[in-house]
Amino acid sequence: APEQHMGLTVGPYTDQYSFCVSLYEALYGRLPFEGVDRRDQLAKMNEGKLPPPPIREGVPSVPGWLHRVVARGLRPHPNERWPSMTELLAALSRDPARRWRRISLVAAGVFGLGLGALGLSLSRSDVEPVDPCADVGAQIHEQWNEERQQQVLAAFARSDKPFAADSGRRTILALDRWGEDWQEQRRGVCQATRVSGEQSERLLEVRMDCLDQALQDFTALVDVFAEADDDIVERAVTAAYGL
Repeated sequence: APEQHMGLTVGPYTDQYSFCVSLYEALYGRLPFEGVDRRDQLAKMNEGKLPPPPIREGVPSVPGWLHRVVARGLRPHPNERWPSMTELLAALSRDPARRWRRISLVAAGVFGLGLGALGLSLSRSDVEPVDPCADVGAQIHEQWNEERQQQVLAAFARSDKPFAADSGRRTILALDRWGEDWQEQRRGVCQATRVSGEQSERLLEVRMDCLDQALQDFTALVDVFAEADDDIVERAVTAAYGL
């Protein structure tokens, strides 16, 4: 990151920059800022102006939304990047095309109901198609299940804080919601390649890696909650909703 080369303070924003450099190289097959020498490269990094996305023969183009997400993580000033790695990973998991596809499916369903009201019938196969992405998010249940919930609630119950019980319930609710969202995102990423074919295998791999990293962060936080002291109980709800 530019601040690292200039000997300035480094931190999570620096790690975010390095992550986006690796991600850019994986997507485009080249570094985001290339120069004739180290000084020229650093000047381009400080300027923060990315070259036009290269076209790679035989490789599907990178979606514009994904390019913009990565580009933000490569901005020269740390305060212009993503607020956290968690938000960056979440942005990488949100595919606008999938959202529009969901709307289209709803519209198609409404249209189908209209045809049914008119007494028309649609033929369908006796064999239901197999969804290759049906169980793609099942590993969340290994990290977040009834046993883990009880461990968290038990830790909160040991606290003397008057709000500990309420904090425990709200924390569980936030973690449940995160797990459901993670499953939906992982399924959508899988379907973009395995079902609709609109996403390359390489992009599937990159986005799945991002979701795997997010799950690791989630698991680490659950481990902390399962051994929570009074300080953790006090900050747990904010931390859980901040995932």
